[in-house]
Amino acid sequence: MRRYGVWFALALLTPYLVFFGGGWFGIYVSQIRIVSLILLVAVFGAWAIAAWRNPGWRPRSALTPAIVVILLAMAASTLVSRY
Repeated sequence: MRRYGVWFALALLTPYLVFFGGGWFGIYVSQIRIVSLILLVAVFGAWAIAAWRNPGWRPRSALTPAIVVILLAMAASTLVSRY
């Protein structure tokens, strides 16, 4: 059942990412950018909990530190933005 929940969440978040979060609105409208970052934190938080409980979910990529740095930079730029 959890597997279907994960696929359902991916099916909902992918169109959001393509049409809003990664489009003009997601870049230039600060409210949508904040929502995008909150969704991102929620998804990665859920994944982190799953990875903590089940070692099979843990990352096995050399790019993981770079991805984390990029996400932290996006969060920091949103927090200090005047908009």
